[in-house]
Amino acid sequence: MTIETISPNDFSEELYKEGNIVIDVRTPEEHLQFWVLPKVDLYMNMHDQDFFEQLWSLERNKKYFIYCWHANRTGYLLNYMRNIWFEYVADLEWGTEYWKQAGFELVEKKS
Repeated sequence: MTIETISPNDFSEELYKEGNIVIDVRTPEEHLQFWVLPKVDLYMNMHDQDFFEQLWSLERNKKYFIYCWHANRTGYLLNYMRNIWFEYVADLEWGTEYWKQAGFELVEKKS
């Protein structure tokens, strides 16, 4: 089992690898204000009543890469996913704010 926080450089290297799943856990308000990473496979709002049901429905043996704006939610989520035996989860160090500061692009959210 690997649960870790990775740098924007490492996150960008994993972004498009086949089989890797990128999950955006930013709030709906952040979605209105800020753009997203170039690749997003799932959007999961941690404030939805069925969030944990959605999380439990994910396959545990896949590789997940999670992010939010400041990495506050993903820090909590990493520990939770560890406790329910996900094999590999990495969160983006300091979130999309740091991603942008590190020189990586954000793209307009597609509806």
